Amino acid sequence: MAENQPKSSLNKILIILLGTLTFLCIAMTASLFLLIKTQPQEQAAAASVSEVVAPNAAKEVKAEVVHAEGAKSEKEAPANPKPQFYKLKPAIVVNVPAIDKTRYLQVDVELMARKGTSVETIEAYGPLIRNDLITLFSNEKYEDIATAEGKEQLRKKALEAVQRIMKKNTGDVGVDQVLFTNFVSQ
Repeated sequence: MAENQPKSSLNKILIILLGTLTFLCIAMTASLFLLIKTQPQEQAAAASVSEVVAPNAAKEVKAEVVHAEGAKSEKEAPANPKPQFYKLKPAIVVNVPAIDKTRYLQVDVELMARKGTSVETIEAYGPLIRNDLITLFSNEKYEDIATAEGKEQLRKKALEAVQRIMKKNTGDVGVDQVLFTNFVSQ
């Protein structure tokens, strides 16, 4: 009987080890299967996201061209040019008047251009742009910029100011968007 006891404990250990190995094999197989199955879905999702974000970025647009003979032919038109961004550094910090006290506004501004204007051209007029934006921001009332509509109005005014500077100095508005990448008022 004493001889039988070590044999049964050895059998129990072997059964536990075989069960654990079987469980690990099943788990690894299931993980591998799920990994292979979800990988094409993730690639398709990434492709569909890029289609939503920039539907014309990688595609070429077909345009009809009429020749002198009046015949139409298809010509590859260039895709929408990639945007270029220029960040005004450092952030613009100004005092803004408020009903109760003087408040502060800190805005990180980025300028986006798609047309022929380069970042270097925008950078060349950076001090003029910064000056006009500081003047614009400091003349705003805190109560007006505290709402989402007020921030959007301020962004539109900033775009007009930047485009006015670029048009005056280069003959082209050059900048398509003014983006507030950080907006803190207190």
